[in-house]
Amino acid sequence: GRTGSRTIGKSTDRFHDISPDVLPAKYRPQPVPFKYAFLGLIPVVLIGGLLPIYNIANNNGTHTVGLQAKLDDLNHTLQEINRAANSINNVENTISSFRAEAANLREQAQSVSSVNEGFGYTTQLVVDALPAGTSLTSISVGADHISLVGGTSSPSRVIDYAKALENLGEFKSVFITNLSNSFNLEIER
Repeated sequence: GRTGSRTIGKSTDRFHDISPDVLPAKYRPQPVPFKYAFLGLIPVVLIGGLLPIYNIANNNGTHTVGLQAKLDDLNHTLQEINRAANSINNVENTISSFRAEAANLREQAQSVSSVNEGFGYTTQLVVDALPAGTSLTSISVGADHISLVGGTSSPSRVIDYAKALENLGEFKSVFITNLSNSFNLEIER
């Protein structure tokens, strides 16, 4: 063969006879101990395990923000409902006040109506019984009494007038409180 090169068998590879075992032990590839391989897997497993937890926490944070927005909307709606309820209460109080005032006015109207009916009937009786030469200047009608003020040409006509009012049977009593050319009569119903 050739000088300086060796060939073994049919191989023409020049470095075929170099064995890695010729290297000193410290330069030889060492198998990775199982504990180191296991320790190398721990970060991978931790990162792989923490990634879903991070995603869940991130989703929960997003979900919490969404819930907070809904809660804010509900609080705003609740405030509007409370304002509406206060307005309704104010309106109901106003309506109650108006109803009480209307009931009071109705009572007053009925009272005035009954006085007016009595006044009209009483006035007619008093005027119809009035003798000639006697006139009335004032008639006051209350619930249980009537006051008459008038003038006359003769005091005896006032006495006759008082007797005529008693004879009507509509009044309990008739009193003459002043008798002259002007007179006052008090009538009890």
